[in-house]
Order: sequence, then C-alpha cells, then structure tokens
Amino acid sequence: MPPQDLANDQRAALDARHLIHPWTDFREQPVLILEEGNGAHVPDSNGHRMIDGIGGMWCVNIGYGRKEMAQAIAAEAEKLCYHSPFGFLSNTPSIELAA
Repeated sequence: MPPQDLANDQRAALDARHLIHPWTDFREQPVLILEEGNGAHVPDSNGHRMIDGIGGMWCVNIGYGRKEMAQAIAAEAEKLCYHSPFGFLSNTPSIELAA
C-alpha cells in the first residue's frame, strides 16, 4: 500500500524505521507529517496549519504552490534534471544562474 494511503501512525512508524532527519535529537518523539504547502503555510496530517518559517532559509523562499515554478522545474527536468558539477562537467542552466 502506498504511504499516502496509510494512517498517520503507520506513516510515522515507516518514517521512524527508514528516514534519518538532519539535526535531530534521536530520542523517541512524534514525527510531524506535512501534507502540502501553500504560500508560506504548511498543514500537517492532522489539519494543523503552520507558517513554515525555516523553509525560506534554504529552498522555499518564494513560497509553496507556485504554478510557474512547478512548470519551470518540469521543463528543466525533461531536459536534464541534475548532473554533478564535479570535475569539468557543467550545464547551461548552472552557467546562466552563476553568471
């Protein structure tokens, strides 16, 4: 059964067995399962809506649910979703963003 079809406690158990969360105190604690994002808000699997204050620090500074960003990401993923920049390897989007 796909994880999204499981009850919260079942998903939390899978999370505890299979995921390592950076910067985590590994004492037993309940996991907060986020379901989606919209703007600066993220609701959890219990329906509690929160502001994602830390998301903007690294990777979601334009907010969640931005259709134009999803379309741009999809277009790039169809061409070259990722390639390591190690050695003398590069790609046009990386060069454009760096310049």
